[in-house]
Amino acid sequence: MELTLLIAWFILGVTFYAVKTVFFSNKEENNSQRQYPSPRPNQGLSASRVDTSALSSIKSTPQTETEEHHYFVNRNLFTKAETHFFRSLEEALEGELRIFGKVRIADVLNVKKGLTKREWGFQFGRIKAKHFDYVLCDPSTLKVVCAIELDDSSHQRPDRVKRDDFVNAICDKTGLKLHRFKVAMNYDVEQIRDRIFPATPKIEPVNPAAVITDLKQSLEVTPDLIKTANKVTKSISGGNPWQSS
Repeated sequence: MELTLLIAWFILGVTFYAVKTVFFSNKEENNSQRQYPSPRPNQGLSASRVDTSALSSIKSTPQTETEEHHYFVNRNLFTKAETHFFRSLEEALEGELRIFGKVRIADVLNVKKGLTKREWGFQFGRIKAKHFDYVLCDPSTLKVVCAIELDDSSHQRPDRVKRDDFVNAICDKTGLKLHRFKVAMNYDVEQIRDRIFPATPKIEPVNPAAVITDLKQSLEVTPDLIKTANKVTKSISGGNPWQSS
């Protein structure tokens, strides 16, 4: 009886140990598969399961850009055509005027006061986004002398023609001198200078000898002049100036 009971407890203990072993081994295998996925085919054998999980989380995170990332530096202030003309213009001015480029029209001209707020805003809006290609100023006072526009083939488009007509009109009304030059392969420096510094009329020097001669001729005493003088004298003295003497 005691032997039979001992055998039964032994068999029960072995069975319990076997069930426990199988149960916990399956649970650990499931946990390992869930926490550490197998590496992808393109990953090296040396990559650990933890590194693979980290890379997956990085790739899945979207990287957003802020507005500051939408800009870059434009290294050239002028286009090639504008730079070519600038050098010829600089040579023509010979330092007598200072050149400023890409100047807003709103920094040279302004809207008159006295308009309604709405009308003022509308008129300002017409010039705030426009600019002159070059503005020439007095080197000592920086007072604006004139503006220059360099016209290429794009100025033949209807929208550009309308824009140029408007700029021409406001410059004419305000008295701002505006020079327009056509884009060219080469520029005549003297012609540029003559446009900006128009020649003043030449005054011929006075010859004193010629002036004296003309004066003597105009004051030459003639019989007719003596006769006219006598008549004037008689008129003053009360006589008849037109009576024959």
